[in-house]
Amino acid sequence: MLKTSTDSVPGKQITEVLGVVFGNVLYSVSQSQDSATHEQLHKNAVTDSMDRLDKEAAALGADAIVGVSVSFSALGTIDQVAVTATGTAVRFPHSGEDQEKVAAQKAEQAQLDLEAANRRREEEHANSRRAMEEAQNVATQAAAAAAPAAAADANVSALETSLINLLLKHPDGMDGVSISKKIPRIYYSPAEVSSALKHLVELNLLYKDEFGVFKVN
Repeated sequence: MLKTSTDSVPGKQITEVLGVVFGNVLYSVSQSQDSATHEQLHKNAVTDSMDRLDKEAAALGADAIVGVSVSFSALGTIDQVAVTATGTAVRFPHSGEDQEKVAAQKAEQAQLDLEAANRRREEEHANSRRAMEEAQNVATQAAAAAAPAAAADANVSALETSLINLLLKHPDGMDGVSISKKIPRIYYSPAEVSSALKHLVELNLLYKDEFGVFKVN
């Protein structure tokens, strides 16, 4: 299996990282062994650790191992040495299978993005509908609140018009008693007449002469 101490392989694209793999070997040395023997034991331990690294990566379905390093440490006594090889198992693009996998992953991600966009649009539409409903409710409440005042204004306006018309028919003026007696013919109560007369005076449409008779300005 291809192994390298670098994080990438020239000319290869890493499409999948499978994980960190290990190869551990323990060997013993003694003072009686010569340097050539020590060197051979060391080489054998490194080779064995690399073989175990390959087997662990192969079990994951790796095509290569990148970032390979080897470390040494004494265990217990100076006569025992542990050799540990580590690296990252990776995969390269495969014709057919991996291309289909990559395409499927892209299609799945595109579907997820589309669903997320649809959810955002639905939330925006729901927010817009709620805002419109709230605005309509506010407008309805405002119209309902204004309706009595508008109706009252219309009644006062109608009463003022009727009184002015009545007074215009009697330019010499009529006292309040006679007006109150005549007004019920047009369906207004004496209290409404009194209020309307006061309002007409405030608007300077009527005035009282020195005898207390209402006259049109």
